[in-house]
Amino acid sequence: MHAAAIPIAINVIQMVSGHLKQRGENQHIHLVSQFESSVQARRTDVVEKTCHTILQMYAEQAHDYMAEKKKHTAKLVKTKDAMERATLLSRSREIDRNLENIRADARMVYAQMGKLLTALDSKNSNFAADLAQPLALLEQDKPNQDR
Repeated sequence: MHAAAIPIAINVIQMVSGHLKQRGENQHIHLVSQFESSVQARRTDVVEKTCHTILQMYAEQAHDYMAEKKKHTAKLVKTKDAMERATLLSRSREIDRNLENIRADARMVYAQMGKLLTALDSKNSNFAADLAQPLALLEQDKPNQDR
């Protein structure tokens, strides 16, 4: 493990812990504990799995908002009542803001996790490829092994 991994690990653990507490995730204590012990033991495979699990929680919330957005859009298309339309548009904008906040948080966490995995000498830069769509992870968000 590179010496750079220690401050990165501390930063990632604090960030993830704070985000999970803020979101009210009950299992955050277990995940953060597993994450810390895996980093200390240099268990790259477990760190990757834990990173994926944490990002999966963000993806599940993003899926929920996308489904809610789809329902609101369908109602919006069908309604002819101006007041209902205004209410639906307001809620739709709120859903968009919440979804973008989740995605921004996930991208930030993803980037930090990528740095940590690089510092741990992980060769897997694709640990969250299956979550790219719901979290809107773009190619420029992908951790670079050369950094």
